[in-house]
Order: sequence, then C-alpha cells, then structure tokens
Amino acid sequence: MEFFKKILTFFICVMISSCSMYWENLTNNTSSVNRRASSITDFSVQEDFGNEYTILLVSDVHFDNKYTKPTAMLEKVENLEEKPVACFVLGDLTRNSTSGEFDSYLEFCEDLKNAGIKTVYAIPGNHDADDGGDLFLQKTFPHKSYYRLISNKTSFYFLDSAEGSHGNEQIENLSQIIKSDSRKKFVFSHYPLYVPDSLTDKLNKTTERAYLISLFAKNGVSYYFCGHTHEWYSYDFGKFKEEVVGDLRWSGAWALLKINETSSDVQYAKYNDKTEER
Repeated sequence: MEFFKKILTFFICVMISSCSMYWENLTNNTSSVNRRASSITDFSVQEDFGNEYTILLVSDVHFDNKYTKPTAMLEKVENLEEKPVACFVLGDLTRNSTSGEFDSYLEFCEDLKNAGIKTVYAIPGNHDADDGGDLFLQKTFPHKSYYRLISNKTSFYFLDSAEGSHGNEQIENLSQIIKSDSRKKFVFSHYPLYVPDSLTDKLNKTTERAYLISLFAKNGVSYYFCGHTHEWYSYDFGKFKEEVVGDLRWSGAWALLKINETSSDVQYAKYNDKTEER
C-alpha cells in the first residue's frame, strides 16, 4: 500500500510541475483569461497584407533572460524571395513570465524586422501567464490577448488559452462575433483542440473542445493553428484542419502560411532548423 501511495504522490508532483500547468487546468481556473479576454479587439490589415501574402508562424520560443537568437531560421527568412508580411507567435514566448524574458522576446521581434518582417503579433501561452498575463499585455504587440485581424476577404482570430481554457466570457463573445463574419477564417490559439494519447497537451475541458469544434465547423473556419506540444501534428476535422506547430526553441520549427485571397488558395509549409539540445 505504501508503494502505491508513493507512486500516486510522484504522479501528482509531475503533473503540478509540468509544462502544461495541469493542476491549474484541473481546477478550471479561468479568472485571469476572463479578465484579459472578455471582448474582441479588431485591427485592419488590408493595406499591409494585400490580396496575396505569406505569414511566418512560430510557437514555443521560450526565451530566457539571455536572448538565444534563432540564427538559422532568421537567415532563411531573410533570404526568402517573398518576404512574410507578418509573423504570428502562438504562445510561450517566455519560460517564466519575467520582464527580462519578455525583453529577450522583444529582441527577437527586432531581429524579425531586420529580416524584413514588419509586424509581429503574439498570443500568450501557459508560460506567459504566471503573473496573470500582465507583462504579456504590457510588453507584446498588439497589447491584447484576444483580437482579430481583418483583411479584404479573411479574418484572423487570435484567442487566449493560456490557462488551458478560453474561459466562458471569451467563448461567448467569440460565438457572437464569428457567426456574423462572412470572411474566410483562420483561428490561432496556444492549446490544441485535440492531440492523441495525451491528457495534458490539449484544452482540458471536453465540453469546451466539443463546442469550439462545432462552432468552427459551422462558421467557415479553414484552419486552427496552435502550439504547446513542441511537436508537429495535424488533424482533419472534416470542415476544418488543426495544425500544431512544433517548438522553435529546441526543434527549430517554423512554418509559412501562404494565402491568395483572389483564388482562395492556401498553402502551408513546415520547416525545421534545430538550434540546441534540451
């Protein structure tokens, strides 16, 4: 009996200290996300994006106080014939939500701009919300955790799932907004809707996952992009696809999303430039 108690204690300790903040997820603590993300903010990008463009996608950059420059990725982006119009960072900008780590992320944004990418948009991951997400909102553009970019025929929805849930207020607001949006839609969040054989690497509420899958399928969402797992993963829900982007920090993972609004063509390409060992 004592042996099983030790095993149970070890399991609980691992869950509490894990990357996915499993203990917080189990308690469904969504007060912070409800505070940050109760109402969507819209930004127009039609003038910046045009009708045919490329977007750089990265996730889980996990910067320390001392900036580790992802040189291989930056060099390849700088040499692209068609420069991305923006970079979308899908959460876990930092390791412990400290001011110095966010400063390292801002150095990364400057390097992206030097490589020819004008604007960097971010959403928080679980590692960016240890202080309730206040530093994230203060330091990262566009200083929101729940927002929408609107181009000519496309809407890009950025959602806040940093606590392992999107929270009731954000989901209620999203449901109202997305149903009245006739544009082609892409959704970006940190936590996956689904990954196989894992309790901790997806949104923790089964009912929330089911509702969002139904909402996206019924309202013209083409793709749901996310990170968190540090692994590439794809899943086809029939009406839309989920694409999990691997981590930039250790795997050197990044992706390019190419969109032609005239022809409605969408291309998604994955890249890996391993930068360092774990």
